[in-house]
Amino acid sequence: MGSTVEVLLAAAAQLLARNHLWGKSPAVPEPKAAVVAADCASLSSSPSPTYPVITHQHRGNKDMADQELPSDIETWRTTARRYGIDTDSVHSYRLPSASNASMHQFLLLRAYWPHLLTDKAFNTAYKAGQWIRQEFIERATKELNDDRNTSWKTYLESFGRDFQSLDYQGTYALARYYQHLCTQNKDHANKSSRPKVYFTPRQTRSMARAAAAETSPSARPKEPHTPPQNDLGSLLGGVTNTMGDLLLGANKDDPFSTPLSFMASPSDDADDEEVCKAIEDEQIVNTALVSFLNALTLHSSAEGEWSLYRMPFVVRSADRSKVFEARVDGVFRNSSSGTGAIIEVKPMPRHHKVTIKKIRMQETAQMAAWIAAEPPKTATMPRSQQQLKLGSGSKSKKAAVKPKVHRRLLVSQDRHQIFLIVATFDDEYVHYISGDDDNAQSFLVMQEYGPYDVGKREHMDVLGGIMLAISMQGGIE
Repeated sequence: MGSTVEVLLAAAAQLLARNHLWGKSPAVPEPKAAVVAADCASLSSSPSPTYPVITHQHRGNKDMADQELPSDIETWRTTARRYGIDTDSVHSYRLPSASNASMHQFLLLRAYWPHLLTDKAFNTAYKAGQWIRQEFIERATKELNDDRNTSWKTYLESFGRDFQSLDYQGTYALARYYQHLCTQNKDHANKSSRPKVYFTPRQTRSMARAAAAETSPSARPKEPHTPPQNDLGSLLGGVTNTMGDLLLGANKDDPFSTPLSFMASPSDDADDEEVCKAIEDEQIVNTALVSFLNALTLHSSAEGEWSLYRMPFVVRSADRSKVFEARVDGVFRNSSSGTGAIIEVKPMPRHHKVTIKKIRMQETAQMAAWIAAEPPKTATMPRSQQQLKLGSGSKSKKAAVKPKVHRRLLVSQDRHQIFLIVATFDDEYVHYISGDDDNAQSFLVMQEYGPYDVGKREHMDVLGGIMLAISMQGGIE
């Protein structure tokens, strides 16, 4: 066995040497940070699409770090033209396989972020009955102010006091403990975070045929042979393919399981102390947020429950081929209508030039994926189908149903600050992101409000009422 390994290593060295002389660069290994989220979904190739796949080269010279995200439709159009993708669709553009959204991918989601509005702006709209019906606002206020709700009063009284000498916290004990830990995290803007968005490269028909030919029984040699030295890469690749065919513990019924996912040993990440610490800090933030939301709704008449479940949402084209998958850090499970809100957390501050664009791009992908995976039940059919159904006459065109406007909530906690992101979109956007109408001219608007500081009593007092009312309603509207 030892001699065989030595022969293979020697052959590999010779092959690499020749590649160097011929001007070929050997493949660069993936960084260790890329395997942190081994529990996430497979990036397996999608079935071949039924429409042509379009590719473009990046026409701009600005790097993503220098390019501001669009804040309105005109800015989106200008930026998309610069990148040469203003007429493309997320379903037809050939996306590279990636665990982090690029500017190309963000633009293809057709979304923009207006300027940040303060927590006071949200509070004002909330009190006026925007997003949440007045009946739920009144019920939430009544429950929190009830004399029997001693845990809520004790929780609020704990602010501004020495954490080590706090009184018995009751229902909010765990939430208060983890909120305190959030404020103790080191303030590193460039801290790593686990990948949560996975774009799947589109596969053309020719690529699918080539892959099928390579794995078909007729393409395999009937007699064993010794491969030439310059086929060492193919030999090693064949070993990998064979191991993949064995499925080595993969769950065939789980669409997010990969053949080798169980082989991602903790030791692969244990050497990267920074990545491991970042994941720990992120889990602290996540626990703080969900524990707080659970404490609010535990003894109330909420319309569902908050969960730490890292739910996956998948965007698929009309032919059911996978475009990308996004996982969130938690969800509000509505008792009657599925997901009522999603959660995203980060261990670092949000509004820093190093982090803000990446965070917003990821949150956009998560919201778009949620809309595609769970479209509003009241969404109308695509406008093109309405015209076919109604006829081509001018009067019939006027009779087309006007797209309905929908809103959804993303709750984001970044270190010790909580932000509420209200996503607004209409039926046309639902048809676009679902792959039913690539020509739909509609956008996803991500309006951010905040921050609410978990270390400030007045902030958490107001936020508690808001989140309880949202939980009673089952989401925003």
